[in-house]
Amino acid sequence: MNSALQETTASRATRPWAARPLADAVYEAAVAEGRSHLQATVIAGRLNRLPDGRLADLINPRAADLPRASALPDIALATACLADAIEQGQVIAAVLDHDADGQNSGLVIWRAMTEAFAVPPERLHVVTSHRLKEGYGVSSQLVERILALDPRPTCVLTADQGSTDEPRVAELARHGVKTVVTDHHHLPEEGPPPSAVACVNPARDDATAFGDPTICGAMVAWYVMVALQRELARRGLPHGTPAQLVDLLSFVAVATCGDCVDLGMSHANRWAVQQGLERIERGGQAIWEAFAPFVRNEWTSTSLSFQIVPRLNSVGRLGDAKRGIEAMCSSNLREAYAWVQTLDDANLERKRVQAELTERAMEMAQPQMDQGAPALCLPFYTGGHAGVHGITASRIVDTFGVPTVCLSPVEGDPDWMTGSIRSVKGAHVKHLLDGIAREYPQLNLRYGGHAMAGGVKVPRALVSQFAIAWELAVQDALADRPPPPREHDGKLPVRPSRQAAAELAELAPYGRGFPEPVFVVAGEVSRIRPLGRDNKHLQMDVAFPDGQRERMVWFNAVGEDGQLPIGPGHHRFAYQLTGSTFARGPGYDLKIVACLDGTGESD
Repeated sequence: MNSALQETTASRATRPWAARPLADAVYEAAVAEGRSHLQATVIAGRLNRLPDGRLADLINPRAADLPRASALPDIALATACLADAIEQGQVIAAVLDHDADGQNSGLVIWRAMTEAFAVPPERLHVVTSHRLKEGYGVSSQLVERILALDPRPTCVLTADQGSTDEPRVAELARHGVKTVVTDHHHLPEEGPPPSAVACVNPARDDATAFGDPTICGAMVAWYVMVALQRELARRGLPHGTPAQLVDLLSFVAVATCGDCVDLGMSHANRWAVQQGLERIERGGQAIWEAFAPFVRNEWTSTSLSFQIVPRLNSVGRLGDAKRGIEAMCSSNLREAYAWVQTLDDANLERKRVQAELTERAMEMAQPQMDQGAPALCLPFYTGGHAGVHGITASRIVDTFGVPTVCLSPVEGDPDWMTGSIRSVKGAHVKHLLDGIAREYPQLNLRYGGHAMAGGVKVPRALVSQFAIAWELAVQDALADRPPPPREHDGKLPVRPSRQAAAELAELAPYGRGFPEPVFVVAGEVSRIRPLGRDNKHLQMDVAFPDGQRERMVWFNAVGEDGQLPIGPGHHRFAYQLTGSTFARGPGYDLKIVACLDGTGESD
């Protein structure tokens, strides 16, 4: 069974399910390009319009299909500043966010500068923000740490943060430190930080020529390194080879999957993940060999999302994110295995903390949902943990379908609450927070984010006022629309088979904007057996409507009380079809996502 899927939780459905609408023009174009009926159906359920050019160039893009680096605003200013710093032997500090995107942005910068551009390691600091002590972005505490570095940097290069941090960028400037911002988060209404030398961000209003605001922070950093390589070559300075930078796409792939950016209409994101996975599979780096057992040597966007990213995120959520960067830079297999064990231990602790907080969050959310709340603000004044807010909020959104904020006190500064936000289609997080900040300036919010996710800091004494403002803003944005349903792809149009699983795999990568296919079936369960050391998983023999008998697995189906969610008999399931990594068996796996009994789901 594909171990990359085991962290997803399957249970009885709570939100309604509905079949994905199909775009007829997309289906017809896919068939005309030689796709099978199954493949064309999956593509047409994910793309609501035809891309410019052929569908094949979107599903499997080439480098020629990518936006040009030169179209990114300020990229010439950024590369000139960085090239000057390298040429003059200045000390540079890469200042990174604490999540997987930030860590992998740092890896792109570190490897490009020290290996391709011959920057001495002692002239390049790597500084990660501390989620629990400092919160999001370039905080005042982070600025203090930068200024205390020895030797002190004269140039700061941010990655995956900085666009909303003008006061701290200005503070660095007052101390003679130039800042180049690379980021992908939405900017404040007043625009890029004026104290920065440059702000390279595809989400800028003047980045329309670039054409893809969805790339992650590591991809922005990679674009900057590509442009910097050209500038260094123009100056006759060490610049390495283009192949060295292309090899760094393995890190960009992890970041792209970890930050849940668009894999539907983005040529750049799909290309980065495909190229990165190709380089991981080639081998040659100790860290990938050490991680291989966790993914059963099956390197896919799903295995990156559910096995690699959580382990990197865990060190950032629970402590020092720099450990993730050090792990990924392992120089030999023994070192890599030791680091992977450290990351896995952190992930197990993260799971424990997350389970406790999610249970509390569910208990807090249910009464509000019973009263028809359009949004949720869940403050944990005691016993909270800022490191797992985002995951907890995601679980709440997945269960109830409403935008959710989870908050807890900032470590070392209990007068402030820090939180993570997850949302649904139609409730753009950054726009909601912009509106709240504009209408309620007394809340003194500090925030940033995207359409579907964000971070916020609010004074503890004003949390109740923020909760009201949040609910009103969401209510206005969604206009009392019901929570969106979960979507499935209807009945599998062919029998489950190795061939069908291979056809689905050809459409990868899957992720946000191009989710992994989920099919529905009404079948008769004849036998149920527990799986796993803790008996949390179930294996079931199921008779499909055509008489074919299948073995299906339901991960995390058994609750804490040990009760089975269903018994033998007729049931409706949502499930996924994937290739199998086991030598014996039919060559494919069927993984139950949810039981649809009594949900009123539509085909």
